[in-house]
Amino acid sequence: SVRVLYDEIVYIESLADYIKLHTTDKREITSKEKISTLEEKLPGFFIRIHRSFIVNLNKVTGFSNNEVEIGAMVLPIGRSYKQQGLIKLRTE
Repeated sequence: SVRVLYDEIVYIESLADYIKLHTTDKREITSKEKISTLEEKLPGFFIRIHRSFIVNLNKVTGFSNNEVEIGAMVLPIGRSYKQQGLIKLRTE
């Protein structure tokens, strides 16, 4: 098992029954866990923006109504996550 600090996680991607953690040092760590299970365990500065993505608010460099930018990476905001996600992005 690999220990990753919350602060090292840039975003989390869901791949069916697996999740992939993308870290600040460009590592990709895959784990057999459902994104919804992980979402419940994460601190408040992580938000679900899409059924396949959770982002670390501290790493977000920009956003629009439809997407979140983390450096050069652009992730979509899912329709059902828009309200909650954008409100949280704007208040941080």
